[in-house]
Amino acid sequence: MKRTQLLKITSFILSVLMLAGTFTAVLPVYAADGGTSGSTAGNGTTLQQISDALNAKSYLTYMEEHANAKRATKSVTVEAVDYVKDAD
Repeated sequence: MKRTQLLKITSFILSVLMLAGTFTAVLPVYAADGGTSGSTAGNGTTLQQISDALNAKSYLTYMEEHANAKRATKSVTVEAVDYVKDAD
């Protein structure tokens, strides 16, 4: 009986700590933004601008523009271990 009670108390404390951690991570970002509802990315771009850019062209429009493009005939494999982004 004491074990289940201890388990419940421990679970509650851990839940409160997780929520407190979430609030301490979110509130400074909200305050730094001036408390406005439009969240921004790290480079100053708002989430609405990103959403507009992603939804700017439908897939059907894309397919119409690239109707004469050749389909890929082989796959490309990049070995992540040997990959160096800035190598010349």
